[in-house]
Amino acid sequence: MPDIHTTNGLWDHLEPASNLLAAVFDNDPILRYMLCNLSYKDYLVYLRPYWRGLCRAALLNGGVITEVNGWQTAGIMLPPGRSVDNPWTIIPAAFGFLGVLWRIGFAGFVRMLWDFTCPVNAAKERVLQGQEHYYLFAIGTEYEHQGKGLARALMESYQYTAWSLEKPIWLEATTEYSRDLYLSLEFEVVEEITIGEGKADMDGRQNPDGLGVTLWAMVWWPKASQRLNRE
Repeated sequence: MPDIHTTNGLWDHLEPASNLLAAVFDNDPILRYMLCNLSYKDYLVYLRPYWRGLCRAALLNGGVITEVNGWQTAGIMLPPGRSVDNPWTIIPAAFGFLGVLWRIGFAGFVRMLWDFTCPVNAAKERVLQGQEHYYLFAIGTEYEHQGKGLARALMESYQYTAWSLEKPIWLEATTEYSRDLYLSLEFEVVEEITIGEGKADMDGRQNPDGLGVTLWAMVWWPKASQRLNRE
């Protein structure tokens, strides 16, 4: 395991976390789909305020931002019982990206709240059946520091926290690379979900004949005894 130094923060960590995640999720297919009506140039411009709004939503729902080694890696974890689609925080969080919402319009808002949220929540209910869990909202590493084990080390610290309270961790992997990383950390894929069929290609760009974008709902269980009958 690499030597890591971490700090946890809330609103003081908002800007650097937004900047880092915007930089490293520049080609994420799910985010590209969410903003698919923008040109790629505009997409890159609006990624930072978009992530600022997403991070605001996480913080408003009890999320904690953890940075590693001076912002080489950052992650956001929500505690048990909290969710970013809480209706009481959607409007306050939206102030973080009003300009983005204006550019993507109502169709973009639908992609954010329904195309993604509805199938993910259905999978979560089927698998966890209301069981309290941690939610890994986001994790990312600067390109020049990837491959050093920083994200893995941060994930292992999250797993230790969840293990100590006997709570599972839920996340959605949006690329095959991230899916395989989580698999190596003993997460399991509980559902493969495709969104945007007939709207976008696999990279998330607009395409009326596209096959859509795939994501993987995944869970880490702290103990075998916490596995529920999910049939």
